[in-house]
Amino acid sequence: MPHALVLLGFLAATVTLSLAAHMTIGSIVILLASSGGIGSAVLVAVSVSKGSGRRLLQRLLKAALSSGTGS
Repeated sequence: MPHALVLLGFLAATVTLSLAAHMTIGSIVILLASSGGIGSAVLVAVSVSKGSGRRLLQRLLKAALSSGTGS
């Protein structure tokens, strides 16, 4: 369910930006993708600064590096 709410939020932001700001869909996708990446980086940085965040960062890196290998 949370994934559906995130997708719905991105869809609503896309429609709002295309109608109100007269932006192209390509510009909106780049804007939302970069803001999502920055948000993820901030969450990882905050969790790493706390005690158990180092293990989370290691797991995320391991998952990112091994994605698509079938393991």
